[in-house]
Amino acid sequence: MPDDRRIDEVDCPEWGGTMRVRSLDPSDLRELAEFVGTNRKFAAFLAASLVDEDGEPLFSIEEVEKLEQRSAIPMRRLIMVACRLSGIGPLLQ
Repeated sequence: MPDDRRIDEVDCPEWGGTMRVRSLDPSDLRELAEFVGTNRKFAAFLAASLVDEDGEPLFSIEEVEKLEQRSAIPMRRLIMVACRLSGIGPLLQ
């Protein structure tokens, strides 16, 4: 069965260019739920959603700390796209 996850490119000049954000499937969300404490949910969700040009993850779930040290402005922009692509309600308003 072909991979039906969607990927969008989001302009992110704060991080040096364009970031690719993919939708998460149920197994991604399950793995994320097992890892995430409430204080890390935004960075972990974003880590699971960011991919390279081949659709491979940019960050492992263990590398969430790297995202937690970044500016909230681009993170919010990217999380909103990840929520839309994954068909879930926005984590941030």
